[in-house]
Amino acid sequence: MTKEEIKKSVFIGVISGSSAAVSILVLLWTYIIVDDWYKEYKREKAREEFLSTPPDNFGGYFCPKCKSTEVGEFFYGLYNPKKEDSATIEAVKNKSLIPGGCVVTSMSPKYKCNSCSYTWGHYRR
Repeated sequence: MTKEEIKKSVFIGVISGSSAAVSILVLLWTYIIVDDWYKEYKREKAREEFLSTPPDNFGGYFCPKCKSTEVGEFFYGLYNPKKEDSATIEAVKNKSLIPGGCVVTSMSPKYKCNSCSYTWGHYRR
């Protein structure tokens, strides 16, 4: 039963005066509205968490989950240790830079916590 059919049934029940049928249909209609609202609320909260990249007091970044300051930043593109400069190789070994691969999407994370492995942020091309 679609939402529009439920709305029509509620209005028909109100007009005909069938209180039991109206009560059941109103409850069903309310459930659908609340369920839609809750799903949108959860999507918005997930979107906010994904896009958050909170700065700490030292100008760097900290993990929003465990508050650790041991955070690495993803970089995307071909990573070949034989052809990279020594500073990049050292940063990858220290986990301050993390190779993210060649494929970059709008859902690619920007940061990763080295303590709890939580990823967050939004890679903006």
